[in-house]
Amino acid sequence: MNRSRILAAAASVALIAGTAVVAASPAYADAGNCPSGRACVWKDTSYKTAGSGTNYVSFGQYIWGYYRFSWSSGQGNVNDNVTSLYNAGNFEKTRWYRDILGGGPYFTLSVGKGDSNLADSSDNGGSGHNDWISSAYFESFYP
Repeated sequence: MNRSRILAAAASVALIAGTAVVAASPAYADAGNCPSGRACVWKDTSYKTAGSGTNYVSFGQYIWGYYRFSWSSGQGNVNDNVTSLYNAGNFEKTRWYRDILGGGPYFTLSVGKGDSNLADSSDNGGSGHNDWISSAYFESFYP
């Protein structure tokens, strides 16, 4: 096989792979404001707080108590006031807890997964978790 045919084949594979990545991620396109390596929460559905996708609270290891944070838009305290969340971490699942200090029931999200509406059961957070989150950890940082 000559060099030009090899390059053409490689370009085709890259194009197909790139298309697959784009096609696999539209459900989380709105969560793109969450920085790589972090996990983020928003007050409202669709990864927004007061209409803004950049009004979120994020962490890189853990937040042992969301009661320590308030929404920058004046929407009140973050604790028990989360409706969408996303794990933009690099390697680890996140655990989302009902109580501070990683206490009580929890659910996990894999890397690159989120839930745009915790008030319904149609996504990765399951049901019963809207306005329920009080702490969160990447798995290796759980105490």
